[in-house]
Amino acid sequence: MQCMLMVLIAIGCLAVDWVTSYSSALGGLVCIFPGVYAAIRALKEAPSGITPIVAGELGKLALSIALFIVVFVLVKPLNVLSFFGTFIGLQLVYVVVPVLESSRMRNWQKRH
Repeated sequence: MQCMLMVLIAIGCLAVDWVTSYSSALGGLVCIFPGVYAAIRALKEAPSGITPIVAGELGKLALSIALFIVVFVLVKPLNVLSFFGTFIGLQLVYVVVPVLESSRMRNWQKRH
């Protein structure tokens, strides 16, 4: 879901200019890569309680910080508004999709 949304936003930003588009794509990647890392880490470990989840989240935080540093040091020019707009928008997907899915499931259960 997030990958598709990132691609659509980056394509839409091409209407503004190339810098806005790749800034948007980078914001999306900085959001998506750490999330994928945390998910793989949590699923790969044997289910031994909360420890793999915490380790995955700490790794996610460290990877996020590292990616932010890499982008802000190496990428010039960067449209910061597009970068953070996409990053924040994709972070909201983590919240909005489960809420919508929960609502959809409740409505389905009421009908059946």
